[in-house]
Amino acid sequence: MLGCSPFLGVQVLLALVLARFVGLNRIATVLGVQISIPPLTPVILFATAQVGALVLRGHWLPMRLAGFRGLPAARLLADLFMDMLVGGVLVGAFFAIILGTVTALGLRSFKSRRNLLEARPAPLSRLP
Repeated sequence: MLGCSPFLGVQVLLALVLARFVGLNRIATVLGVQISIPPLTPVILFATAQVGALVLRGHWLPMRLAGFRGLPAARLLADLFMDMLVGGVLVGAFFAIILGTVTALGLRSFKSRRNLLEARPAPLSRLP
C-alpha cells in the first residue's frame, strides 16, 4: 500500500523501516513498493486522489481547473493530500489483493511443476 501513498520519494525508506519493524523480507518489500514507477505514477496519483475524494466527499474531483478556482492554495493542497492518503490506502489494498493473489497462484503453479519434474522417474538407459 505504500507504493500508492502520496509520500513520493520516501516510499522505499518507509517500506524498509516497516519491514524491519514487522520482520518482513526487506528485498521483497522494496520490490513490492515499486508499483509507482515513473510511467505509472501519474495514473496512480490520479486514481488515489479520485477514490479518496469519492470516499471523503461523495463526489469525484473536477476534471477542469475551473472547479478548483477560488479555493485557497493551502486548503486545496490539504484536501488533495487527504484525498490521496485515503485513496492510497484503498487503491493500494486493491492492488495488494489482486497482485498478491496472482503472485501466490504463480508461485503455487511453479512449485507444483517443479515437484512434478522432481518426482518423474529418471529415463531408463537403452541396452545395446
